[in-house]
Amino acid sequence: MIFASEVRALRASGAVERRIGPDALAAYLLFGSVSEPATIGEHICSLPPAHRLSLRLDRPLEAIPPQPYWRLADEARRRRETPPRSAEQATRETRELLERAVRSHLAADVPLGVFLSSGMDSTALAALASRESSGIHAFTLIFSEEEFSEAQQASATARCFGANHKQLLLRGEEALACHQHGLLSLDEPSMDGINTWFVSRAARQAGLKVALSGLGGDELFGGYETFRTAPLGAWVNRNLPEAVRRPASRLLERSAAAAGRPDRGRKLASLLREPDRLPHPYFFTRLLFPPDEVERLIRHDGGFAGEQWLREGAEEAANADDFSMVSQLEIRGYMVNTLLRDSDAMSMAHSLEVRVPLLDRELVEYVVGLPEPWKRRRGARKSLLAGALGDLLPREVVTQPKRPFTLPWERWLRGPL
Repeated sequence: MIFASEVRALRASGAVERRIGPDALAAYLLFGSVSEPATIGEHICSLPPAHRLSLRLDRPLEAIPPQPYWRLADEARRRRETPPRSAEQATRETRELLERAVRSHLAADVPLGVFLSSGMDSTALAALASRESSGIHAFTLIFSEEEFSEAQQASATARCFGANHKQLLLRGEEALACHQHGLLSLDEPSMDGINTWFVSRAARQAGLKVALSGLGGDELFGGYETFRTAPLGAWVNRNLPEAVRRPASRLLERSAAAAGRPDRGRKLASLLREPDRLPHPYFFTRLLFPPDEVERLIRHDGGFAGEQWLREGAEEAANADDFSMVSQLEIRGYMVNTLLRDSDAMSMAHSLEVRVPLLDRELVEYVVGLPEPWKRRRGARKSLLAGALGDLLPREVVTQPKRPFTLPWERWLRGPL
């Protein structure tokens, strides 16, 4: 039995073959990362989150299958049995849990700061942290390509909270010079991780050893488009007759291409054509390549690694309302397999500790267990978070459209890269 925190350490033992499993490669092409508990390496498994593994020492290498010691679905269901008396009480208690989570994550005896963008999640952390400690450190990665840079809003936010703010400029030439180091920091492929490498590098350059990240806010408070599209996909899956699915998929692909969104059209058309290929319609919204395209790319017509893990997650979330269902699937899928894994690998490549207060266990259990109407208000983005911290957040941050943090790759790939 060999275990380590990364695949590369297992390979360094010499006891593991360097072989990519076809099911793992299929999972990567489907979702941009390999789904738990599989890894890209054949015969190498990860221990799923909130699970324990026991070995029988009296029998040769016999392991008892991993057992969960905590399930979000169970805890959220328990919370739903005794909900708050009103939306006002839910908002007030969410505020208290947010304050408690940030307070506990600020404990450190080394330089600590906040990843600050123009978004609501990092702004919420900066707001709460500044109430606990004056002159909190904050830093922002900025670009000369203004449409990608969040410098202006981040600076205004930092001034509002009296933060000690640093902005670090990243140019395409610099990304070209050191992107290889970032790629080598991953021992599992990811479509997203290199962004975090550059952000973590900038935080260390700013003098930080611990950074608070707003990771989890979109999954918990409904910041993604999936909170709208996944329930819609589930409705279509239940109600659209078989006879009209294929013609509708072709029409959808053509109209999406005409609107300049061919990628989205292919994914949604795949849901209409092959709704049973993935464990839940939600997973079609998170596709990198549709299943039939993956089959053509690697001539693979089997399943994909981690399919059972995702199927179990879909079953656990089946009895929740639409909002909580998407939250649970986002946390179990995209967050675990891409966001958290990338953040851990890429930050530790710079010896930076990243903390995620919005994923505090009590906060997550409480919010996922709340009724949907208290978390979704028409025309309002992340209405529960905005309501809980309404007196702290700048109005322009609350009212601006969702803006994902991304580096200017599409520019750099036409230039230095």
